[in-house]
Amino acid sequence: MRERTGQEFRIRHHAFELNPKMPTAGMDRRTYRSEKFGSWERSCQLDAGTVPAGRDEGIGFNYEAINRTPNTRAGHRLIALAERQAQSGAAMADRRQRRGSRGGPWRGRGRVSGGPWTG
Repeated sequence: MRERTGQEFRIRHHAFELNPKMPTAGMDRRTYRSEKFGSWERSCQLDAGTVPAGRDEGIGFNYEAINRTPNTRAGHRLIALAERQAQSGAAMADRRQRRGSRGGPWRGRGRVSGGPWTG
């Protein structure tokens, strides 16, 4: 993008939990999807629409192998943590660049705590 626009940009991921009331252990997929979409048949129709679209992009969906719909809260927390780490790492790199510093405990150690800088 920078090559085309000459502008810097950064992608930020904002998790959106579709079902915050999902039990921690998840639930039976057939039960969940039947309730959500009105029937198991309707759920299967919706799934069937994604299979060819995914195939066109090299993504294989195997819905028959999914027995439970998971609770995704831990995944959302992980995304939020990664975003905080990225922001922290970018801020540290910016400070170091402004100071012209290449020393400190990071020298020669590569990535530290997920930061984008290298020693």
